[in-house]
Amino acid sequence: MESSLKRPQRYRCGIAAFLKGDYQEAVDALAPLIDGQDIISKTAKTYLGLAHARLGLASLEGNDFGPAESHLLLALRLGAGSDELHERLADSYWRQGRLDNCCCQMENAVESRKENVRHWRKLAQAQWFAGKRQAAYMTVQKAMRQVGPDAELYMQSGLFKSAEGNHAEARKDFALATDADCCCAQAHVYLGLAAAAASDLPGAIEAFQRALELRPDDIMTAYRLCLALKAARQAGVQIVVRLPDMASARLAAVRVLWQYVAMESDFVQAAMCQNADNSDNRKLLELVLWAVHSALDAYPRYADLHMHAARILERLGQYKHAIEHAAKAVSLNPSYAAAYALLGQLHAMVGEQQRAIECLNQAFQAGGDWPDVHCLAGELLIEAKATHEARNHLQRAMELKTDYKRAAAAMKRLAA
Repeated sequence: MESSLKRPQRYRCGIAAFLKGDYQEAVDALAPLIDGQDIISKTAKTYLGLAHARLGLASLEGNDFGPAESHLLLALRLGAGSDELHERLADSYWRQGRLDNCCCQMENAVESRKENVRHWRKLAQAQWFAGKRQAAYMTVQKAMRQVGPDAELYMQSGLFKSAEGNHAEARKDFALATDADCCCAQAHVYLGLAAAAASDLPGAIEAFQRALELRPDDIMTAYRLCLALKAARQAGVQIVVRLPDMASARLAAVRVLWQYVAMESDFVQAAMCQNADNSDNRKLLELVLWAVHSALDAYPRYADLHMHAARILERLGQYKHAIEHAAKAVSLNPSYAAAYALLGQLHAMVGEQQRAIECLNQAFQAGGDWPDVHCLAGELLIEAKATHEARNHLQRAMELKTDYKRAAAAMKRLAA
């Protein structure tokens, strides 16, 4: 790309390259544009960071660790950082055996989203394998203070103690894990193994049986249960085993559904493509909404979950509740541009134009340089008689989407 291109043209070329997946071309075009304070500089910086992130993740897929590290670090410096990027970079360091670097990135991931238990566990594991065992224990304890009693954290503490041969204390932690989440099959498995290590065969059988009720297709747990029963019989202990309770298994399956919703945004996006006017599709949206609300009971500080709830409620016509969830999303993540944009759209739907304009401006400040958002801002500003600002947003919408008929129609109304 020639250096003589003007800034707006270079910017458009860079965004176009990013959107078509040519991330290196996007980097080359956008890198010279990020030093200013105008909207082009700020948005170019955002997309430059995203392009480096995509290049870094692609390099990781090919186990090309050097370029992956360079791109991901640049993405983080440019503000495109997220807990996912820190985690992926930490995974790269782990695979290279660079455990101190892995610990550093997982610390950053934890700071990005302190309620994410998986991040706390990965940090503790990295510290453990780096020889920092006391730090690993302290990390688990700190995580418990942050997120409260959690089965995953109790299991991690128990595993550390088991690795040191402290099976009695490990068993206590695994029991606490089952108390924190009675449907966690893996916690019951660990509890059974700890009981077996203590030669408590009835305790081991009870725990393995509960795990098998929750995961009826778990062959390894069934095998362990058989071994424990055989050892008990040889010791002269007679124990009656119940068949798995399928109702419990169904409950566990439902729980897996909302955990999946919490972690996989594509699932919600697929449901959002359905037409809510159709009664069957509406029932599907209501089911997904129930799953999102169930996930929020466990992860109340996940901004993305509140965003999912807001979008589904908007599709169902429940605008007041949608606004509540979108507002919660931006309170949890003040740089969530898409949530600000949705909040602005929702306020516009209920006739709160001034509040809508404020939210859309916050979306722009957070990097939301999207044609639909600029168009909506232009339309609202026309109603507010702010013609100069309206014209700027509508022109920007048509720069980003040259055949944007809705923006062109609004521009004609403005001219009239």
